[in-house]
Amino acid sequence: MKITKKRIYIIVAFVLCLVFLLIAILGSENAIESRVLRQAPIGTDKQEFFEIVQKNNWLVWGETDWIGLIKYNDGTYGLTPFSQLAYDNGTVRRPTQDELIGVSAARIILDEYKHTGDRSIDLYVAFDENDRLCFVKAKKSYNLL
Repeated sequence: MKITKKRIYIIVAFVLCLVFLLIAILGSENAIESRVLRQAPIGTDKQEFFEIVQKNNWLVWGETDWIGLIKYNDGTYGLTPFSQLAYDNGTVRRPTQDELIGVSAARIILDEYKHTGDRSIDLYVAFDENDRLCFVKAKKSYNLL
């Protein structure tokens, strides 16, 4: 099979279309947050939010009813049992009220992204004292190892 300029152009066009299609499907973190907020706007009841999570086959990776979501200085979020502690230059301390978002929180792995190889989309959510959704943040992570 002879490789002609026409075949090269067709292959390049196909690859570019595929790349743009993947970008459109997977979207940015802001686009993902917007899609979630269309289904569960700020103020959604906690029980209703988890019904939406179940309906979408998203995976609840962690949930706390005893501490809000912690925003660290580096812009990341945490809610594991260890997240009741904040870290400053290697020193462990309790988080301040300014570092906490809401009074309970959850980390959700979106089903549509959890099987895409070494990439995951985590959704961090927080609920206020009335068990209403008050914060949504999508975070893409990559495992390059």
